[in-house]
Amino acid sequence: MKACPLLFWFLLASFMPFIGVMMTNCLHPIYITDVLKEDSSVYGIQSMVYGIGAALAGAVVPLLLRRIGTEISITITVFMYAMAMTMFLFVKNTWIFYLLVSITAFGNAGTRVARSLLMMERIPNEKIGRVDSLFRAFGFLIRSILLSVFTGLVSLEHVLIPYAILSGLLIISGLLVLRTGESVKKEQFHVTG
Repeated sequence: MKACPLLFWFLLASFMPFIGVMMTNCLHPIYITDVLKEDSSVYGIQSMVYGIGAALAGAVVPLLLRRIGTEISITITVFMYAMAMTMFLFVKNTWIFYLLVSITAFGNAGTRVARSLLMMERIPNEKIGRVDSLFRAFGFLIRSILLSVFTGLVSLEHVLIPYAILSGLLIISGLLVLRTGESVKKEQFHVTG
């Protein structure tokens, strides 16, 4: 990855929706109770809606990949996820919450499919395991830090602050994907050696 810093930053930034999903798994139940003032049935429906959004991504994203390319598809899905995450800060309606959950599911699943394809296209088979492990390690580190911060904030009854932090991180990731995506696409990086 040292040989391809733009590819590294592109792949790391495109990993952020997955980290967002891991964090919202902890935050959504509290959000439903404290912000939406709903019961556990909303959490159950939210899980079902998430599955529908992810399945829709599985059907739509391959078409996007063929039509507009991998890098642009990743950029679109990362921004979809970031915008939906930002909207959680302003929503107090259960039906809009379900809509946002389905958009985050589509964004995360779509990003993961396109990102996996990009890695298979650009990284040689003998390197892909190590590269994937590198991003998993970074992801674990970021999740650990965020979980520590979010646990403290939630215990102080500030559930919207973690959403604001996630929103900021995802917008930065979206901008980073946008900034590096065109260079990654044009220069056709390949890891060698």
